Amino acid sequence: MDTLSQSIVELCEAVWSQTLELPLVHAPESEASPGASIQGRVQITGTWTGAIVLQCSPAFASDAARRIFGDGDRPPSQDDIRDTISELTNILGGNLKAVLSNGGCQLSFPTVFEEQDFSLSVPGTRTVARDAFVCGTAPIVVTVLKAVS
Repeated sequence: MDTLSQSIVELCEAVWSQTLELPLVHAPESEASPGASIQGRVQITGTWTGAIVLQCSPAFASDAARRIFGDGDRPPSQDDIRDTISELTNILGGNLKAVLSNGGCQLSFPTVFEEQDFSLSVPGTRTVARDAFVCGTAPIVVTVLKAVS
């Protein structure tokens, strides 16, 4: 495992443990395909330019929102689900920004997409890291895309 993937694994495990109080297990990508998904994205610009994408299943996003918003048995609203994925993406992006650059970078506001609406792509980038995880039985994928010159 390269240094960037090692950082992604450590950061994701810490975020899931501290924010959701759930264990996250690094998994082979073939075992962690979310299928229909909700995707959060933040862009990094400056001395390092690219994007961080968090992809998870709608069921996991709903469970995570229920944990964060603590509404008991009431299903979380779509806004709560989007806010949860937005916040998880923002936390990961902020931490990875520090790993990817020596400062001089800004992080965009997170954007959340539901794949059934359209497929997320970030033109002008290439994948530099892609790590898959499982939280319980829920697949999660984190991808780091770097702008190509």
